[in-house]
Amino acid sequence: MDESKIGQSARRKVRWHLLPYLFIVYFVAFLDRSSITYASIGGMDKSLGLSATTYGLIAGIFFIGYFILGFLAT
Repeated sequence: MDESKIGQSARRKVRWHLLPYLFIVYFVAFLDRSSITYASIGGMDKSLGLSATTYGLIAGIFFIGYFILGFLAT
């Protein structure tokens, strides 16, 4: 077998083994982003005594994590 075909075969196998896990992680991240928004709408920030600035900081921390891990995943 040619080395390029071996490399292509290995990459294909790695992709198909990682793809389900990446989909699950993406789905959990989506749920996490939407959950914090719904929690804020539901009154979580008021019951915890969070100001709009503090809530923005918390949401920003989640965004930074997603941003960094997004680069590591590609």
